[in-house]
Amino acid sequence: MPTTITSMRDPAMKETELSENSRTIVAAAIIFAGFLLFAYFLPSLMRAAVALSPYAAGVVAIVFIFAFFAVFWLRSRSKP
Repeated sequence: MPTTITSMRDPAMKETELSENSRTIVAAAIIFAGFLLFAYFLPSLMRAAVALSPYAAGVVAIVFIFAFFAVFWLRSRSKP
């Protein structure tokens, strides 16, 4: 008999824990989608920043990399 996800669930697990897990997954997916969108426009942003200064383009790249880790770090810190 094939096992289903509902039969594999721990009976002691509360429904609030399931909703907390799903909220975490949805939040991570939204954050990741935002960074994918930012990465899509990153080459255009880099070209515009290079028009100002090569250092500005470096700052844009550093902000992108730092923000990716900082957002997930802040998200983990907000969890009780």
